[in-house]
Amino acid sequence: MIVQFIASELSPGLGSGVKHSIRRLLLRTVFLVICSSREEVEYYRKIFCWPAYKTAFVPFHTDARLLDVHPIEDEPPFVLSAGRSYRDFAVLAKAVAGTGIRTEIVCGRGGPRLAEVPAEMQVVEEMPLPDLMERMKRATIVVLPLEPKQISTGQTVLLQAMAHGKAVVATATAGTNDYIESGLDGVLVPPGDADALRDAIRTLWQDPAARARMGERARRRIAERHLPRHYALNVRSALARRAGLRPP
Repeated sequence: MIVQFIASELSPGLGSGVKHSIRRLLLRTVFLVICSSREEVEYYRKIFCWPAYKTAFVPFHTDARLLDVHPIEDEPPFVLSAGRSYRDFAVLAKAVAGTGIRTEIVCGRGGPRLAEVPAEMQVVEEMPLPDLMERMKRATIVVLPLEPKQISTGQTVLLQAMAHGKAVVATATAGTNDYIESGLDGVLVPPGDADALRDAIRTLWQDPAARARMGERARRRIAERHLPRHYALNVRSALARRAGLRPP
């Protein structure tokens, strides 16, 4: 069994095709593959020609201790965005440019790869996790701009922010659609839409009551669905279902 299976998307070109063929050969004997997104499950079934019983969607989890953190909103207020894989920081830069909304990006080595960084944006590379959690605790809004992928990404930061009781604005894609009910415990915006992202950030920026309400619902969702004990039980259930099935 593979838990938290992630493979890069198949792309045009000989190199990607060769890697895919090797993966497909090596994974023929896998008993069960656990994925963090329903869309991701369907994608892998299609490209690897897997029967439905070989894959299962199990929602990802986060550290239960984050629920004990008392969220605050720092002064001056700021938007926080973090992560390495498939982040669309270019869309975020367009969204906040000219708004005067202070925005912090925490990213990997090499930076956000932006042609131009707006005056509103501060970039920090390779921030240690405890420091990131401290910044998250103090953020006004957490924004997760993602590239539209069929593989899932972004859940780690997303669930950390929700556990902190933060209002989250995220791109609607495979990595987020299973984790946010838009308008209730977060806000989803279309991929690549800087205007929609700007509007969502501005709306929450100007409405402390909505941020608090959304953050509380997000924390409740984490407590009820996305802790390690939930993940362990769901993996066990998926394995039991798979063990009870036989190939047609």
